[in-house]
Amino acid sequence: MRDPVFVIHGVANRDRDEYATAVSALAAASGVDMVPVHWGDLGAQDQFIDAALPAYHNGPDTLRDSEAPHPFWAEPFAAAALAEPIEEGQQLSQVDAAVRAHLGTDSDVEEDGLRDGSHHRLDPDQIFEYVREAWADTQWLSQTGDTELLRETGRALAHSLLDETDTDGEDSRDGLRSAGADGDSRLRSLVRRRLNDLDRVAGAAIQAMGARLNHAMRSRFGPGTTRFLGDVLVYQRHHNAIHTRVRQAIDEVDPGLGRSPD
Repeated sequence: MRDPVFVIHGVANRDRDEYATAVSALAAASGVDMVPVHWGDLGAQDQFIDAALPAYHNGPDTLRDSEAPHPFWAEPFAAAALAEPIEEGQQLSQVDAAVRAHLGTDSDVEEDGLRDGSHHRLDPDQIFEYVREAWADTQWLSQTGDTELLRETGRALAHSLLDETDTDGEDSRDGLRSAGADGDSRLRSLVRRRLNDLDRVAGAAIQAMGARLNHAMRSRFGPGTTRFLGDVLVYQRHHNAIHTRVRQAIDEVDPGLGRSPD
């Protein structure tokens, strides 16, 4: 072997054979003699990593993965995933603007007379008042500062009200078209129900994403990060043992390498 290159890995390399194979492939591709130097067995002990990292939690009797996991940290994750919260007034302003825009320009349906101008019979001020009454009862939407989510909530709410208006018969006295206390009561109830529906959808999406993140953190990122930091700490305290391993690998090739005055 002439002018060998000793390849010393960094941190979080536990499999000696896997590392040697990687170095061999690199040597073959480059045409350079390479000697792998493995010290991963001197690194941090990691046999209990999986037990120490967060696991799925489906109930009092479930400690590990299942077919339908829920995140162990739903509330903290929701706060981060829903963006930095903003004041309620700003949230409602975003929703209200989307509702008014959709009621005024129903772009999803051509103006062919089918709606018969019914969307003009819905009072956006009244809708806004009912949204404000129900907003505090939402679990997820009231935590968000994501303007896109708020706008889409307003748009979906307006669309739902328009669809409900279209299903009311011309002679209906209990529908959204009817004036008076009955019509107002039904509109208030419908706004609250639809807002709760949208809130549940947002929550389900956030929790599903949280479950995937939990799984990735526990099964992929967590072990690798722990091994990385653990090896850094081990090297700081036990670098002499690692240096000795390197010297041994060099001596196996040529005991005189690096020992002469030159």
